[in-house]
Amino acid sequence: MTQPDAENSNRSGAAAVIVAALLLGTLLVGVGLYTRQRESGSSTPGRPLVLLLSKEHAAGAEPKDLETLATFLKTETGQLVEVRTATSVVSSIDSFDNAADIGLLHLFEYLLARSEHGVEPRLQLLRKRAEPSFAGEILVRADGPVKSVADLAGKKFGFVDPYSTSGYIFPARLLAEAKVRVAAEFCGSHDDALRRLKEGGVEAIATYSGRAVGDATLRVLTGTGTIPNEPVFFRRTLDAALQTSLTAALVKFSTTPEGQQVLSHIAGTTGLQPVTDSAYDDVRATIKGAGKSLYEVVPEGMDVESRRRALAPVPW
Repeated sequence: MTQPDAENSNRSGAAAVIVAALLLGTLLVGVGLYTRQRESGSSTPGRPLVLLLSKEHAAGAEPKDLETLATFLKTETGQLVEVRTATSVVSSIDSFDNAADIGLLHLFEYLLARSEHGVEPRLQLLRKRAEPSFAGEILVRADGPVKSVADLAGKKFGFVDPYSTSGYIFPARLLAEAKVRVAAEFCGSHDDALRRLKEGGVEAIATYSGRAVGDATLRVLTGTGTIPNEPVFFRRTLDAALQTSLTAALVKFSTTPEGQQVLSHIAGTTGLQPVTDSAYDDVRATIKGAGKSLYEVVPEGMDVESRRRALAPVPW
C-alpha cells in the first residue's frame, strides 16, 4: 500500500470511529432521557402511567369500571393512565422498581413492595361505613369446653391459611404471646373454617369479626387485634407533584356517584382517606411477633427474596 493510500485509509477509519461515537452518544442520551422520564416524569402516548391492581382487587370489577377510572384520572390530571391486573405476586412487586406507577395490592404485598422498592402510600381504602380497619377474633362453639385462651392448649385450631391477616398472622401472635401451643389446621377459607368449627372438626377458629353475630351456637373467645385496610401507593421515583395530583384525582373520584360505584366493585371499597406508612407499623410488629418474615407471609414472597438475591451485585 502506498503512503497516500495508507493516509486515506487512516482518515476513513478515523471518520468511521467519529460517526460511531456520535451515534452511540445520541443513543445513550436518548436512553438517559427515557430513563429519567420513566423514573419520575409524566406519561407519553406510547407509555401511559400504570395503575396496578391485584387479581383479587380487580376480580369484582368489569372492564368498563377500569376504563371509567382511567378516563377520570386522565381528565383530572392530563395524564394517560392504564389500569392493569397483576399476573402474579412476584411480577407485581417487581414492577414497582420501574414499570408500574400506582398500586393497589394486598396489605402484606404492599409491605413487601415497600421493603423492596420504597413505594409511598398516600391513600387508604375505607369499607362499610367509612371504616379504615377491621378486627379479628377467635370463635369457639358456645357449648364447647373452651372458656379461655389457655384452654386452647393442644386443641385443634382452624386457621385460614399462612397468608391470612385475621385468619392466621394476628391470632398466631396472640397465641405466641400467651405461650399456648395448638394443633394447627389450615382450612383454606374463612367459610370453610367456620363450617369445620360448627361440625366439630376443630375446637376454635381464627376469622374476622362479625361472623358470630346472630348465631347462638357460636361464642367470641377473644379479639385478636385491629387490622388497617390496605393503601393505594406510588412508585418511589414518581414525581412528587404528579403523585399529589393523582392522589387528589383519586379522592375526587371516590366522591362521585360513578366513582363510588366503581370502587364498590374493587374489594368493596366505600371511600379513600390519607394515610402514611406509620399506620402499618403494628402489622409489621405482629408479623415479627408471630415468628414470621414479610417474605413468608406473602404468597410467592420467598420467590421475591430469591430473585432479589440473584440480581444483587456480586461483592468483590
